[in-house]
Amino acid sequence: MLPDSPDGELLTFNSMSFGSGIRNDTKLLYDIVKETGGLAIPHTSGSTGMGTDWSDNDPEVDAVVEIYQGARLSYEHQGAPRGARLGERGGGGFQAAGEVWNAWKKGYRVGVIASSDHYSTHISYAMAYTPSTSREDIFNSIKKRHTYGATDNIVLEFWLGDHFMGDDFATSERQNIRVRVRGTDEVAKVHLIRDGEYIHTVAPAKREVEFEYIDNDAGVGQHWYYARVEQKNDELAWSSPIWVTYR
Repeated sequence: MLPDSPDGELLTFNSMSFGSGIRNDTKLLYDIVKETGGLAIPHTSGSTGMGTDWSDNDPEVDAVVEIYQGARLSYEHQGAPRGARLGERGGGGFQAAGEVWNAWKKGYRVGVIASSDHYSTHISYAMAYTPSTSREDIFNSIKKRHTYGATDNIVLEFWLGDHFMGDDFATSERQNIRVRVRGTDEVAKVHLIRDGEYIHTVAPAKREVEFEYIDNDAGVGQHWYYARVEQKNDELAWSSPIWVTYR
């Protein structure tokens, strides 16, 4: 006999069926994670049957999301590199409600990582900028969203003014975007994205890339920016966003 849940529904404990649990299962998870001071990292967010619709978010524990999972797909947005199209079944399928852009469009402050599953080790990298390799410093860096995801050992820095990927700030001055990349192969493209819109692309055709860009078209209000790196050999990297409020 399965126990009743606090809201009167039956607990099913079926982790492979999106939507089959109780209504408040995510909030119950948040409560447990907070007790231990931990993190909750959404896994395969846009995967059919296993993902999320981003109806829940707790900024205290939802620091980052898995934008790419090597055994399946990228969940950045529909049609993105290594992503599926709506209705396709490859890599577990794709549900549009779970794409990472939807979380950012809702105003959720979540950074990104990539991570492996099953046979996908060494092709999904969770990168964190941290002052040391101690467990505490790595954990705190993830909490600050000073992270990025990659499919290879690509080095990526992303700045908006003096603020690093994952930061959230307000200013009255338009800030200079700065990107640095050290690829494992020739970098074919680097895209800059603001609020779900591609605003600038460079095609450097070399392994080490550094450039700056000012987005003069950003209006007053809240915005999110991030960078995606595409190598000639199809390896990728995604920075965590930077959130800025222009006054």
